[in-house]
Amino acid sequence: MKLITFFTMILSLLVPLDVLCTDVQPAGAEDLKEIWVEIEVPDSAWTLEITSVYQVNKEIWVLASLHRDPGLMGAMVISTLRESVKIPDEDMAVKIFVQGKTWNWGHTEKYIYLENFDELKKKATKGKQLYPRLNRTGTQPK
Repeated sequence: MKLITFFTMILSLLVPLDVLCTDVQPAGAEDLKEIWVEIEVPDSAWTLEITSVYQVNKEIWVLASLHRDPGLMGAMVISTLRESVKIPDEDMAVKIFVQGKTWNWGHTEKYIYLENFDELKKKATKGKQLYPRLNRTGTQPK
């Protein structure tokens, strides 16, 4: 019996637990899918944030914002920003909307670029908000 315990201990050090128990999920765990937004920016002073995700009809709408801190000196080198969010795995088309892009280059066909989200949010809020999730009182968690 001690030999089996010894080999189990050695095996757990060599092989990650998630490899040994691939079919075990915690109680209540949902199947989640990770959605990535990746954008090239002109300098390192830019930030990218996924602000919200909605299910609207049969589509998933991801709203992401680009922002550049005007008081920050960034290295003048094209950089790639990446941000992701995990949402319940729904078999629906994903549309990614981005606000705040001020340059006219880069791979623009992947996303829909908008000046702001004012009109889009009016339509989005008619759907179901997936991220950030609202608490029971209908307000954003702190």
